[in-house]
Amino acid sequence: MLHEETRAQWEQYTPQSFVDRVLNGALRDKIRLTSTVIHVYTQIMFRIPEADSTLLTATLPGDLPGTSIRDAFITMRWNAAEMVDVIECGSVTLPARYTPAMYISSVIRGLKQYVVTIHQCASALHADPAVQSLGRTMPNGRTTREVAAEILDHTAEIMRYLNFAQYYVDRLKSCV
Repeated sequence: MLHEETRAQWEQYTPQSFVDRVLNGALRDKIRLTSTVIHVYTQIMFRIPEADSTLLTATLPGDLPGTSIRDAFITMRWNAAEMVDVIECGSVTLPARYTPAMYISSVIRGLKQYVVTIHQCASALHADPAVQSLGRTMPNGRTTREVAAEILDHTAEIMRYLNFAQYYVDRLKSCV
């Protein structure tokens, strides 16, 4: 959770410290954790036959009608892998005279689309009546709905990091 005390400390960082400690530190760690959680649960979904045959009531953004629960997890896994690629310096090439604000903004833009898609998938899973009908199917006794809630918590926290990074960039630009 991004607490006020942490925000106040991060606001005081120089741009290089912000990149090192926030983007390449806390945010990278959170994205790796989220990706691991999604990957593990996607693997579990491959062991549950009902996950492939149970179709979501609502269609997911960019998907065709008739998306299975397993397909939703695969979509989240792909987007999580893309987030890891971006945070591991797979972002777009910046111009030779880039500023720290340009770099931070590039990372924010690169991540936002993927975290939003994961959040939309997890929201759909959490709210869908078909998902609720599966019951306790996870080896750890959790429901798919509970797993979706956990993923929603992770994506909400990543969005808080990204929103704070945008605030930091806006402050940098106003100080110039």
